[in-house]
Amino acid sequence: MERHGILALLLGISYLIGALSGARDILRPLGGIGSAQAGTSTSLQFARVKNVAELDARIAQAGGKTVMLDFYADWCVSCKEMEHNTFLMPRCRPG
Repeated sequence: MERHGILALLLGISYLIGALSGARDILRPLGGIGSAQAGTSTSLQFARVKNVAELDARIAQAGGKTVMLDFYADWCVSCKEMEHNTFLMPRCRPG
């Protein structure tokens, strides 16, 4: 029984350290520690659009370039998978 307590304590500490370091993936709480490089971004930058008029304006600003819409919800499992897997693939990054 003591082993379970120690394991739970270590897991809790890793979640705490991960949360304090900005980790957002509960399955990899320590995944972002030590992997960031100075001056480089490893994720796409999305802009929040609050209404259709703002969306139309952003599309017009794109000047004929391809525009990607991402409908996201914090509770959506597929959204989390896309954020952590698909958007990190080199061919899915804007270029």
